[in-house]
Amino acid sequence: MNRIDEGDLIFLFLGCVIVGSVLGALVYNLVFLT
Repeated sequence: MNRIDEGDLIFLFLGCVIVGSVLGALVYNLVFLT
């Protein structure tokens, strides 16, 4: 279970990028709309 495949790393990286983009967009809207 402690072995991580390259596909899992790519999937995890994409997940972090998507979450980061969504959070960044929300913060950007909150900062510039208020």
